[in-house]
Amino acid sequence: MTPPESAAAVLAAEVLSRLRRAHPGARAVEVFVDQALSVETAALGDQVIRHEEGLVGGVGVLIERHDGTTCRLATDSLTDRGIDALVRPEASEPEHGGPQDGLLPAPALPGDALALNRAAFTDAVSGARPHDGGVRSRAAHHHRVWAVAHSDGRRAGGHWSGSELTVRCRLAEGARKATGQHTIRTRTAAGEADEAWDPAAAGRLAAASARHILDSVDCRPGFLPVIFAPAAGGVFVHEVCGHALEADVLERGSVLRGRSGQQLGPEALTVVDDPLLPGGWGSYTHDHEGAAASRVTLLERGRLTGCLTTRDTAGWSGRHSTGHARRPGHRHPALPRMSNTYALPGTQSPEQILADTAGGLYVSSIGGAEVSPSSGAFSVFVREGFLIEHGRKGRPVSGVRVMGEILSTLRDIDRVGDDVRHRAVHCRKAGRWEPAGVGQPTLRVKALAVAPGGAS
Repeated sequence: MTPPESAAAVLAAEVLSRLRRAHPGARAVEVFVDQALSVETAALGDQVIRHEEGLVGGVGVLIERHDGTTCRLATDSLTDRGIDALVRPEASEPEHGGPQDGLLPAPALPGDALALNRAAFTDAVSGARPHDGGVRSRAAHHHRVWAVAHSDGRRAGGHWSGSELTVRCRLAEGARKATGQHTIRTRTAAGEADEAWDPAAAGRLAAASARHILDSVDCRPGFLPVIFAPAAGGVFVHEVCGHALEADVLERGSVLRGRSGQQLGPEALTVVDDPLLPGGWGSYTHDHEGAAASRVTLLERGRLTGCLTTRDTAGWSGRHSTGHARRPGHRHPALPRMSNTYALPGTQSPEQILADTAGGLYVSSIGGAEVSPSSGAFSVFVREGFLIEHGRKGRPVSGVRVMGEILSTLRDIDRVGDDVRHRAVHCRKAGRWEPAGVGQPTLRVKALAVAPGGAS
């Protein structure tokens, strides 16, 4: 454990002890402590236009009474005064100050973050050339420590660090303009050796994205065979398989509810969620309820075999907790969330899959997606793609939507490639964001609805 992690664990245990004395009639008490440091810099070209550092954190408490009712308390202050107000029933409302100068040492980012970001912006601009001067970049570094203590004896803690750089490049040809973007993310601190942290490549890919958009042609609406490229298409697997198999979603009503053991997709398709994936953007060893993280097979050879649970949802699903309880902060309850969700490789080469597809749509970059687990309807925004013409990638397309339904789409996956790639994203659920990993090999769906329009 790092010193901030150890301090968070000690604080959680101390607050738990005090709460148990203050609420002797409670059936159970849970304490969650977290503190997060974020450093964000924005630039126009290679000139910094904004630099911000923020430190937030606090303590969240869940008290379960013997009559089945619960009480949630929280303070945003990691000071003696804030903890006193949280613990003592007769005290005033918890203060809402920040964690600065509090009971936890501030997490530290390695090196000079501003200097690292300046260097990244210079490299990104260099990589984006030629351009018309419209290169904007944003770099951010995050470090979070947390600890949980429960009256049943559970204790756990951890940390999460990550760096990300988004480069947006504007290109113009006469009256036509387009803005492309590319984001890189890494769990390794920026400035350390990591092939994923390549600002110049991010600039080149942002410029290439803008060129792709400028050169795009209209895509006629209709039902077409669709090939999802690896990594970019990982968002497809994340939306189609992941959200609908989170236990709270299953409980409320999902098209996959009650289908455990059923054959939903081809035998070549296996999908897992693995919070223990080395270097994964969504990786961790223990979840925010203190349960050990575990790899879950969601689909095995096309058959539905698993779902993602927490301690609260494990009873409903008839399973134990899979260690997928995550919360974005101390004021929020833990919910079942994906970590790193990806499809395992099949046996077919991506070149052969493309060659065997006479016409359709090839999706190379996804800008966003939406899914309704209750109805099964989903929609994917295609930032970059190609028309498939005579078994080859043909004219570029952009700004189209691919729509379908979960059950029919899983049935219609007919080709699975051998070329798995992973990608880091931020997943939104109940209005809250969590880091997550996605991945898949090349996948082909027999037919999906394709239509112009939409935005990332």
